[in-house]
Amino acid sequence: HLGKRCRQIIPQFQQLFIVANAFGKLVPLFHRHLNGLQIAISIVHILQRDLHVAKDRNLLSPVAPPTEPSVLFSRPHSENPATVAERTTAFTVDTTRLQGVAEQPLFLAASQVAERMGVRAFAIGGYVRDLLLGRPCKDIDIVCEGDGIAYAEAVAKELNAGRVHVFKNFGTAMFTLRQAQGSDELQVEFVGARKESYQRNSRKPEVAPGTLRDDQERRDFTINALAISLNAEDRGQLIDPFNGVQDLERGIIRTPLDADITFSDDPLRMMRAIRFATQLGYFI
Repeated sequence: HLGKRCRQIIPQFQQLFIVANAFGKLVPLFHRHLNGLQIAISIVHILQRDLHVAKDRNLLSPVAPPTEPSVLFSRPHSENPATVAERTTAFTVDTTRLQGVAEQPLFLAASQVAERMGVRAFAIGGYVRDLLLGRPCKDIDIVCEGDGIAYAEAVAKELNAGRVHVFKNFGTAMFTLRQAQGSDELQVEFVGARKESYQRNSRKPEVAPGTLRDDQERRDFTINALAISLNAEDRGQLIDPFNGVQDLERGIIRTPLDADITFSDDPLRMMRAIRFATQLGYFI
């Protein structure tokens, strides 16, 4: 009876262990920045220590969890994460998916407007990541080295996209767009490239204009710092200063800067790390 019951609950425990393992690796940083979660973290830490699913035997073993893969927050790294076959999702990286993407109506319009306004513009973040993975994505982020709101309004006018929603406090603007009849509606958000700095007692950043590199450095993880140029001289070129494509291939969630800086700036990024790890089957 016990063996039958264990076989029934093993799938749930496998998922629980993935999440618990991710939480456990972040315990030191959680304790440092989010003291209110200490009780929950202690429970998760116990789960990580005491519950290890022995998949090949269909039983639960109260043994220490595996030591690999190691925590891979900081650069440089030399550990060897698991192969694609050992991950829990089937997403694979294919850079040929980038071919021709800059010729889409949205990006062509963005490129033409950027040239007229004398600014440099790039598609960036989750859209680029998901494009490389072959995942569907309806949210597109575009960053420009200049006034992001004015740029958004000009691109919307070029595309007859309709109303632009402006968020002045954050320096962002967005509109929705259908690139073809019957296609899914896209949500396109624009922001000016910026630098961010945080005070220890506040999550509200102090923002200053910056370059694409500054904007990529403020991103949470290397896989979200990927950019595609929308500029005439190199339109469609992938810009990957932190080896984000390699991290996608290796299945790693890693910060572009020192992890202590990235997570001190915004501790909620630790939760995003767990979300990406469970969604993609990657390691932190």
